Amino acid sequence: MKKSINFILAAFVAFSSLAFNATAAITSDPAKETVKANPYNAQLAQDSQLRFQLTFQNPDKKKLTIAIKDKENTTLFTETTTSEAYLRLFDLSTLGDGKYTFEVLGGKNRYTQSFEISTQTNRVVLARN
Repeated sequence: MKKSINFILAAFVAFSSLAFNATAAITSDPAKETVKANPYNAQLAQDSQLRFQLTFQNPDKKKLTIAIKDKENTTLFTETTTSEAYLRLFDLSTLGDGKYTFEVLGGKNRYTQSFEISTQTNRVVLARN
């Protein structure tokens, strides 16, 4: 009886000790580069695990569209602004693994920044006799 309880306890610990670490790497996509590499002085910074801070300048207060798209070019988020300065924190921890792109579009100008989310699973197994 004592051995079976220890075995069940060890099995429970082994299966409940799954840890998920999600990381994202910001990459440039040369295929989407425009004539002006960064017309809005935009910056995308990874704050922590999967939180990104997007900032840019819009001194002419033109209508700009901010979008987040997946690798199939499906729009996951869109917002329009005419603010002179933009700052927003995006929590992307609910997105699955894959390649995504931030876009800032205005007239003929476009700024894009791609990143990839990759989840790593670590397992801990304990065996007791």
